[in-house]
Amino acid sequence: MKKPSKREQTLYALRVAGYHLDSEAFLRLRIDNRVSYEVALENWYRGQDIKKAGIPCGCFQCKATKQA
Repeated sequence: MKKPSKREQTLYALRVAGYHLDSEAFLRLRIDNRVSYEVALENWYRGQDIKKAGIPCGCFQCKATKQA
């Protein structure tokens, strides 16, 4: 199994930030990883769409609290 690239990991983290409406994490990820605003915003909204669809979050925090 191929390990995800740093960019793929960043895009996933942006979706998680969107899922949790965490604007601070969104901004930090966007700036630290030099992701364009359009791409970052697209992944933010994708995270919100996942939440609206009722799909449980797969992030480590939610798994640790058994919300996933």
